[in-house]
Amino acid sequence: MKKLLIIFYLIAYTSCTSLNFDGLYGHPKKVESIDYEVIYKDTIEIITKDNKSVTLYDYNLRSKKSFSFSPPNYSPLPLNYSYFYDKKGNIIKTIISKKDSIIRETTYKYNKYGLRTENTTIKDGKKTTGKAIIDIKNRIEILNKKSIDSTSKACSINKYDKKWNLIESTMYDYKGNQKNRSEIEYDNYGNKISYKYYNDKDVLLRHSKTVFNKNNDPIWASSIRIKNSDTIKGKVTSFKYKYDKKNNIIERRVFHDDVLVLIIETKYEY
Repeated sequence: MKKLLIIFYLIAYTSCTSLNFDGLYGHPKKVESIDYEVIYKDTIEIITKDNKSVTLYDYNLRSKKSFSFSPPNYSPLPLNYSYFYDKKGNIIKTIISKKDSIIRETTYKYNKYGLRTENTTIKDGKKTTGKAIIDIKNRIEILNKKSIDSTSKACSINKYDKKWNLIESTMYDYKGNQKNRSEIEYDNYGNKISYKYYNDKDVLLRHSKTVFNKNNDPIWASSIRIKNSDTIKGKVTSFKYKYDKKNNIIERRVFHDDVLVLIIETKYEY
């Protein structure tokens, strides 16, 4: 759960002329974060250290590497992540490695508009390729994905708004039957404020909403699930932040139904 939250916090970078990794300001060389899990025993708040993550940025090589460490001695976790970007800030390669062995490698290609047209993944010696057919005028993308031996196939049709934000994605199996569909809404700053998920019968299963602050960081989120015509409300998640002088987050506090459950402290080396 905490890992999903951490990923959720990160704002995707957008830059045409220079890299702005992870939405960070001031071009930090190193970012170190420590999670603190908050539990309660007999109404007493207990805060314990959890995982630590370190990310190294190289702006000359247009790359970043991420490492994770587990408590209590913060021994390295086995998986490391490396990311490489082109001059426009498009990610062109990701590598997941374990010690000196590459577990998964994915490469990406783009057209002149900066839209991803192809991705190739190699995992366990098997190659999977996804190729996109993009209708620029109608802002529709058809993504075909298949293994190199064509034993498995899938297809998705994606629709975009005028700013090329993804607003609808429909997944199909190899027979052309719908597997699921999702709808996304954005605010004026490109933040995702609504997400709806439908099943193969196009019945709504989940709906989540998010509110952002002036720094485009989420401050409130809620969701509902629909099961057998019953609406099940999820926990309301809220966030509080502290920022450094460059406006990067140095502390995140996460609350479920107004109860503190997680603290993330972050240090930057510029």
